[in-house]
Amino acid sequence: MWVKRDGDELLISTTLGRRKERNLRRDPRASVVVQPFDAPYTYAEVRGIVTLTEEGGQELIDELSMKYTGKRYAEFNPEAGRDAPRVVVRLTPRKIVGRL
Repeated sequence: MWVKRDGDELLISTTLGRRKERNLRRDPRASVVVQPFDAPYTYAEVRGIVTLTEEGGQELIDELSMKYTGKRYAEFNPEAGRDAPRVVVRLTPRKIVGRL
């Protein structure tokens, strides 16, 4: 999952109607675990509450795609034009745990 930090919050992108989006609207509690590929016992888990909006959805997925692939989302994913509208998932942390 691609993620971006915005101050103390984490931003994630999904599409309208996907199971992830529907589940988060039903129950906005979520957690994200970040783990370096070369240190399997090192991690950070961010737990919190999410808010969802379509505003800025396309801009976020393009920014995340550039960060992770070096390409705009439409170049990286040829099916992008057929996607439902993008949704910005904003995770506001309530608790952070981890191991260094």
